[in-house]
Amino acid sequence: PSSVRKGSSSSSSREMESLANSSNRPTNVWFRMQFRTVCEVCVLMPLGGLVACLIVAVLFQFEHIQETACKVYNVVPSISAVTGISPGRYLWRVVIAFHIGPRILIAAVYYNFLTSFVSFLTPNHQPQAQTLTRLLHFCFYLQIFEVIGLCAISFVHNREHYPTHEKGFILYLTSSHLSFFFILKVYHLIWPYLNEQQRWSYYKKLFIFVFSIICISLMAYFYYRHIIHCDSMAFSIFAFAEYFVAAANMGYYWTLVGDLPDEEIVVKKPLPNLTNGHLSPPSPLAVKKQE
Repeated sequence: PSSVRKGSSSSSSREMESLANSSNRPTNVWFRMQFRTVCEVCVLMPLGGLVACLIVAVLFQFEHIQETACKVYNVVPSISAVTGISPGRYLWRVVIAFHIGPRILIAAVYYNFLTSFVSFLTPNHQPQAQTLTRLLHFCFYLQIFEVIGLCAISFVHNREHYPTHEKGFILYLTSSHLSFFFILKVYHLIWPYLNEQQRWSYYKKLFIFVFSIICISLMAYFYYRHIIHCDSMAFSIFAFAEYFVAAANMGYYWTLVGDLPDEEIVVKKPLPNLTNGHLSPPSPLAVKKQE
């Protein structure tokens, strides 16, 4: 009987060894990309699209992009102006459409990454763990609303339907900065469990958040001066601050590279099921295929 057990255990070990070897074969991996590459693509696509739209608009349609509600002198076109005039608007819409999928993927991955810290708080800090869970749920939905707002201001120009464009702009700014703020709160809760690189990423997020809030305050003030008092150059300062808000939003997502520097997105063939160290019997469908 002992020899039988030895034979069965050796065959089991051979099965597991062959399984491990097969799982390491390159043919089992259909797609692999570093998560930081996805973040870089999501930042560079809208950044490159915005720069291209600005250059094209300034070179070929400078007079059209300088029009304002009060008809005052203006030297800096708004983002809506340069991305809403042909042919730049088609480029901008294509860029935003292509980057929406990876943007949602980033939100999902980042949510699951931060959720992994809940297990560190659960044994001794149950109230903090519950607070962390609620904050992460809230942040995830805010990031989805941010994407919806971005779609609204990108695909509906203010000259096509101003109320939709205006509400999309408000939704985008509000949801993005609320999510930034609550992410900073999340980092306060998990601070003892962060490594040095992740703590440095927190300081970058804090700086970008404060800088963006200052720029939004300038936008609100000078937009008020433009609409109510029609001050000369007020809209130019508003538009100038708007570019920095957009850059701050892109930079905020760039900081995720510091949180997840080595992670990968992998599509691979799943491993066969193991039951108590043994390969589970094949399904009837697999048997029929083999026959």
